Amino acid sequence: MINYGPEMLEPIVDQVAERVRASDPQFAFTDAARQDLLETLTALIPVLQPLMWTLILVGNLYLALRITRASGQLRRRKDDFPNTMRMPKISLVIFAVALLLSMLSGSIGLIGSAISGGMIAGFTLAGFAMFHAISRGKPWRTPALVMVYVGTFFMFLPAFILFLIGLVASARTQPLSNFPNQST
Repeated sequence: MINYGPEMLEPIVDQVAERVRASDPQFAFTDAARQDLLETLTALIPVLQPLMWTLILVGNLYLALRITRASGQLRRRKDDFPNTMRMPKISLVIFAVALLLSMLSGSIGLIGSAISGGMIAGFTLAGFAMFHAISRGKPWRTPALVMVYVGTFFMFLPAFILFLIGLVASARTQPLSNFPNQST
């Protein structure tokens, strides 16, 4: 609908090349390098945009809940996100179909990539919730949470591990751990 594709990204790639060339006159941006960057951006943006927006919107929702609760205006009971935030089992099927669609070319592939990005964010958030639940009451909780959040911000590996944990947690019929106030 918005004509997303290589044609839309070509001016952006050209601007990136110009700015790099302006800062480093020795920079040689070949046609092959330009095409590689264009293909990479065309493939990554449909995944990254819904992924980032999902994380931002859920973060904003959580922050809004905290602020509203602190002001005394929130009338509902406090949600136990670490114990309850999981993706439903059907999301595994939707994710698999979206991954298959993302391998196709054209609009269908872009749609599959966009759905995959949002689903990756959901599974990653479920992994974060699992880590929060498992670390409750442990003396190492605070440093571990700081390391995981900072590590996720700077590196891909912690986020990937949390994504896998969220994927496994969604596939299981029971949670990975039984928590004190939770029936089995």
